[in-house]
Amino acid sequence: MTTKTAYNRNFQENQPNSLQGPPTWALTDRDVTSQNVVSGVITTLTPDGTGTLATGEGSVIIGNLVYTDSSGNIRKAIANDMAKSRPVGVALNAASEGETVKYITNSRVHMVSASSLIEGGATTFTPNTKYYLSQTTPGKWDSTPDTTTSGNMVVPCGYATNDYYVYIEIQPLLVV
Repeated sequence: MTTKTAYNRNFQENQPNSLQGPPTWALTDRDVTSQNVVSGVITTLTPDGTGTLATGEGSVIIGNLVYTDSSGNIRKAIANDMAKSRPVGVALNAASEGETVKYITNSRVHMVSASSLIEGGATTFTPNTKYYLSQTTPGKWDSTPDTTTSGNMVVPCGYATNDYYVYIEIQPLLVV
């Protein structure tokens, strides 16, 4: 199996049978170890950034998608407003207004509060499913964004590898 690094990301070649066409390259986890776990209020992941949760934002929970506002404060991201639809990452800790929020991008994260994170009240993430920033509820994930209504924003944010593990892979927003 071949691996390579590009843009500070690690990729792994997938080619089960050379007769099935050219190989594909998939992102690998930073370090697939027990270190990459967000569980309860304990995390051993190194955050990619931190910020103060903005006044009037209420609270965030582990796994919420967050963005940085024009004042440098953290808020829950939502794909219904251009300024709020550019997540910087996923919250690694629960926080109330005025408290520090740590966030991470481009890593595998174990999210135990799936029912509080997924649009529609699903109790777990669906394996092998791409997830997007919610268009209706700040901070939440959605597996079925509206891609037919003109002007809607669609923000790919990651994919589930099993019921609770999600690879965070935030992509640029697309406007329908």
